[in-house]
Amino acid sequence: MRIQNSKLIPDSTINPLISDQMIKQFKIENSKFKIQKALAIMLLFGLFAMALIPINEFPLWFRKASDPSKNYDLVQHFLVFGGLTFYFYKIWPAKSTLFYVALVALLLELFQSFTGFRTASWTDLLADFAGIILGYYSSQLRRRATC
Repeated sequence: MRIQNSKLIPDSTINPLISDQMIKQFKIENSKFKIQKALAIMLLFGLFAMALIPINEFPLWFRKASDPSKNYDLVQHFLVFGGLTFYFYKIWPAKSTLFYVALVALLLELFQSFTGFRTASWTDLLADFAGIILGYYSSQLRRRATC
């Protein structure tokens, strides 16, 4: 419903191609997008927090999984950035999304080098980039399957 010349007029009379159902669907889709964006921002904050706090602050099971001698750390980098890219590309399906996720990976490694209690490594960065590539191609396959 819209107000026009002080009268309440149904939306379909203003533009017959737009129905009330289409407007409701748009509002639902818009609210879902806002929730997805908020979740994406929370994921980024969580990722930065986990990457920049001392490792001995984590639970024991997580510290065992991060043992560098077993390369679990590289698997974690690969999976986290693959999932992050997949999710972000679902929300923002543009090539620039890859650039921003790669920038997050670079910044995390850079910030870790300044903490004194975490270390940055090229192998972590390569695992991040490999995960980004996997996430991108997975999202492309998903997109093609749903079209």
